Amino acid sequence: MRRRLAEVLQHALPYTAYRRRSDRICANLCSLTRNWLIDLKTDTDTTTDKPAKRTRQRAKRLDPEVRRNLILDAATRLIQSSQSAHFTLDEVAAEAGVSRPLVHRYFPTREQIFVALLNREFDLVIGRQDGLVSEETSTEDAHRIYIRRHFEYLEERGRFYHLLLSEAQVAGGEAAEMAKRFSKDANTYWVQRHMETYGLPENVARMGVLMTISALRGAEGSLRLGKVDVDEASDFWTRFILAGWKAVSEKYSESDDPS
Repeated sequence: MRRRLAEVLQHALPYTAYRRRSDRICANLCSLTRNWLIDLKTDTDTTTDKPAKRTRQRAKRLDPEVRRNLILDAATRLIQSSQSAHFTLDEVAAEAGVSRPLVHRYFPTREQIFVALLNREFDLVIGRQDGLVSEETSTEDAHRIYIRRHFEYLEERGRFYHLLLSEAQVAGGEAAEMAKRFSKDANTYWVQRHMETYGLPENVARMGVLMTISALRGAEGSLRLGKVDVDEASDFWTRFILAGWKAVSEKYSESDDPS
């Protein structure tokens, strides 16, 4: 019996000592944790620079006209970079940084983008000349103004403009009709003006206008190649065209005193 009790005590004493050490360790850890929590609460209460509450701001919605022009600008960059008027709605969407459905909302077809580009370009051409010529402006001065503006425009956007016109002729449809109307309106204006100024019959005035337009188109190549600058091209072709109209009026004028 004594031997058995001795064996039990021999095993129990180490376990009891272990439990005592564990209790002391737990007590120390609890004390440290409690003190840390008290310090943390104190620091939080005394902090004055609290971070501002973040609020989610809704993205600003762009005006429809602004977004429409962003899409057209993207199509313009594609044409200028590729030197081709061929593009897809997916390419325009990627270039504009928007989704294809958004592009489709403004321009359901590629042709509608193309027509909008042509219309915007025609407005730009007219806008550069708008207000510069009035009924009181002489035909000679009108030629000088328009020829100068013509070469300035060609130097800046001529390549893009001709890409659009070429594509319009190939594609047909609304784009081709728009280009024809624009050309017809310009021709009608100049035919009427030369008939009144030089007393020319309509067929002669129309022939002269077509020759004038062809001459200016022929000069574009030299301008693009950098062989002449805008000042040189404007001066030469103004003199050339005005001299031609003077010679035509002397030959074909129906007026006794052509001006």
